[in-house]
Amino acid sequence: MRIGGIALAFFVVTLTSTPAAGPALDGWGELADPDGDCAARVDDARRLVIDVPSKLHDLWPEASGTVNAPRVMQDADGDVTVRVTAAGDVTAKDGTGVAADKRPFRAATLLLWQDEKNFVRLDRGCVVREGKAIHFAYFHVFKDGKRTTHLSKDFANRPTLLKLERRGKKVLAAVSQDGGATWQTFDEQDV
Repeated sequence: MRIGGIALAFFVVTLTSTPAAGPALDGWGELADPDGDCAARVDDARRLVIDVPSKLHDLWPEASGTVNAPRVMQDADGDVTVRVTAAGDVTAKDGTGVAADKRPFRAATLLLWQDEKNFVRLDRGCVVREGKAIHFAYFHVFKDGKRTTHLSKDFANRPTLLKLERRGKKVLAAVSQDGGATWQTFDEQDV
């Protein structure tokens, strides 16, 4: 695992059981696939695609006790700003339930990663509640395996810029659905 590093986890899900293609992805970083059941590739347009089979892959040490989602990681030291577009459809489907309630959930996630118990997570996601798909941006901070921050904003299901900034011991998160012309921000967090 990377101390003070960044991990990018994009779930452009195609529900396959293809094994991981390899650890290094040109221009993106190194694949971390704890269960060894996902495949990652860079497509012709230089987009990162991770194929994830239809079983629980999560980044939630507290609720599900599972931190096995595939991720592509790059080292970063000091202050850093990371911005990526989560472009695929994240509409939750049957069989993608997480945690005890098994509500369908799917997300594309940008991470600031220290280890399995200490990380910052910004999702463009979808959960199904009472038969209705709810699309949102979700900001979590996990310290020592416990979620200390849980912020959410509803958004449309369309390509979304996710941005995390680490400045000293502070992390800022923001989301844009108009190509970065305007940003909706979450409250700054201590990490």
